[in-house]
Amino acid sequence: MKTIISASRRTDIPAFYSDWLLRRVREGACAYWHPFSRRWLQVSLDPRDVGGMVLWTKNLAPLWEGLRSIGRRYPFYVQYTITGHHRALEPRVVATDEALAQARALCREYGPDTLIWRFDPIVLTQHSDPEETLRRFERLSGELAGYARRCVLSFMSPYRRQRRAFEQAGLCHLEPTPARRSELAQRIGEMGRERGMAVEACCNPDIVGGLVRKARCIDADLLRSLGADLPARVPPAPSRKGCGCAKAVDIGAYDLCPAGCAYCYANQDHALACRNRARHDPGHAALAEAYLPPEGADAGPMDRPCPR
Repeated sequence: MKTIISASRRTDIPAFYSDWLLRRVREGACAYWHPFSRRWLQVSLDPRDVGGMVLWTKNLAPLWEGLRSIGRRYPFYVQYTITGHHRALEPRVVATDEALAQARALCREYGPDTLIWRFDPIVLTQHSDPEETLRRFERLSGELAGYARRCVLSFMSPYRRQRRAFEQAGLCHLEPTPARRSELAQRIGEMGRERGMAVEACCNPDIVGGLVRKARCIDADLLRSLGADLPARVPPAPSRKGCGCAKAVDIGAYDLCPAGCAYCYANQDHALACRNRARHDPGHAALAEAYLPPEGADAGPMDRPCPR
């Protein structure tokens, strides 16, 4: 069965590592570090082996010219995160108006089904209460009306690393009650419906229902509709409770994204991610060929040779 490639939940590859991705696509293979089995794995990027690609980003501009090269090889769509959050949460994300312009350009060039807009995560802080969140959604959804057909949302799950990042940024996380989560999601669902968008919940089963359906972020049906040669049933591969994703191979790596978003679950801390980015070799088969382990952890990929 052909593979679905995810690039990437763990790192914003289009924004920060587009040269590496395009080189890997041209050469037809890459390697990646599996964080659970703790070993290097190789994956073919040959069109004969790949059914489609899902790109995850907050800034498509660095990859824009390369999308044609990707599209010639396999169907793709983009999970594009545009939240309009306060800069304390997203200090290095491209300006919201620029991101909106990129999303609209993607739809005009490649069709509306190549865009899934992520209003994700919803984070309540001293800068963003529920009403401010709704105002942001109203503004953004108005800008994307007639372009985005699907909008994915979730509420932030405060892991230890997020708590540390919030403290460093002077942010206070305000945990909504289950009733408030559900109410907010349904109001977003109503606005989405008014603008022709299906609203979906990613790994938040408690808010699914009514105007909010379960998300399938890695969506084999969508890829098939875009021309992917995939079987009628691709096995599900949920990453956690409430995940509706199909099986895919994620070629990204943790602790490599320098965007510094306070809510990020994929970085131990911003400084570590920046150090790892500085060590990145665009010509290497793996994105994380030399990333450093967090302080106090056992050795990382750097002590295990990666196949070139």
